Amino acid sequence: MSLNNSDKEDSTIYKAVANHEEQYSIWPDYKEIPRGWKYAGKTGSKPECLAYIKEVWTDMRPLSLRKKMDEFANNPPPLSPAPDLNAPRNRSLVDRLCEGDQEIEVGLRPEKSVKLFKAAVDRDYSDARLRRPRAARRDRLSLMGIVGLVHVKSCRR
Repeated sequence: MSLNNSDKEDSTIYKAVANHEEQYSIWPDYKEIPRGWKYAGKTGSKPECLAYIKEVWTDMRPLSLRKKMDEFANNPPPLSPAPDLNAPRNRSLVDRLCEGDQEIEVGLRPEKSVKLFKAAVDRDYSDARLRRPRAARRDRLSLMGIVGLVHVKSCRR
C-alpha cells in the first residue's frame, strides 16, 4: 500500500483571507498575504479555517454585484412606455433584403467559382457582400446570414 499526498496529514497552519469583493480563501500562515487580500480573522488548521469561511461567507455573490442588485431593488429604472401599436412599423433588415432579387458578391480567393462557394458553404462561412446599385455602400454578411435570407425568401414566395 502506498501513501500519496492526499493520504498525509496536512499540518500546515492557515489564515482565512478575504478580498475587496468579500470573497474568501485560505492562505498558508508562513507566507505573506498576497496583494489584494487581507486577513479575515481566523488562523488554524485547514478544516478550522474552512469551517470559519463556511460560517461567515453566506452570500457567494461578489460585493459589487450585491451592491448593484440592492441599488436596483431600491431604485428600479422607470418603465419604458408601451409601444404605440398604431405607429408605422420599421421593417426589419430581413424584410428589406427579401424585396426583389438581391445580387451577392462572394469573396473567394484565388478564383471565384461555384465549387469554391460550395466549399465555403460546407465550412459554414464565406465573405459575401450584398451589392446594391442604388446605395453606395456594401453590407458584409456571414454565410449563415445569406443562407438564412435565401431560406426566408424562398419561404415567403
